[in-house]
Amino acid sequence: MTAIRPLTKEAHGHLRLSSDPDVSHVAAQQLLQLQATEFVSAAGEYPIVFVKNSHNGQFQAVLLLALTEGCNEFVRDKSWQGRYLPQVLRYYPLCLAPDPDNTSQLLVAVHESSARLNSQQGQPLFNPDGTESAVLADYKQGLAGYFQAQQLTEVFVARLAELALLVPQQLSVQLHGQQQQLNGLYVVDEAKLNTLASEDFAELRQRGFLPAIYAQLLSLQRLRHLVSRAASAVD
Repeated sequence: MTAIRPLTKEAHGHLRLSSDPDVSHVAAQQLLQLQATEFVSAAGEYPIVFVKNSHNGQFQAVLLLALTEGCNEFVRDKSWQGRYLPQVLRYYPLCLAPDPDNTSQLLVAVHESSARLNSQQGQPLFNPDGTESAVLADYKQGLAGYFQAQQLTEVFVARLAELALLVPQQLSVQLHGQQQQLNGLYVVDEAKLNTLASEDFAELRQRGFLPAIYAQLLSLQRLRHLVSRAASAVD
């Protein structure tokens, strides 16, 4: 398991970040977290669905990247094969994690075993004087924006659930002549959306949620493309 540690100049002042876009850490991930602000950009390339957290029962928006668990059709030779790179991958190996001394606070942490980190090549995370490098400052700014998008997404998904707009959808696909079922997925109920009370629909529009909702519905057309990728990978 990858060790995630708070980023400090004392422990990580020697580290450099390779420019090699290695995403091998998600090569076995069938689902990948997605923010609501990404739906429109991602919908033309990947199916977007919702899954329910088995621990707290809350819904989460994700990209569907393979037809079987333990596989990701968009990672080849450690590189991302899609045109759109999900935000969850952009700031790796840095991330936000709870402060060990105050779990209500977040701090910048690092996946220490990442192949993108080394002490010889790439851009330093810290300057020789111990101050943050320009690349670290950029990453921290990006992570702050990502956290804000995550908060918005939680509100967005929770509101869909409150309005009973998320319904289970068993996706059935045919791969090499055999029918395959994908369970545990949820999608927006378009019929229910079209019959929402006027005030509820107006609220979704006013909060800017409608583009993401329609993008999710349209993204399901990319399921056929995902089947094609899976078939070509097996052939």
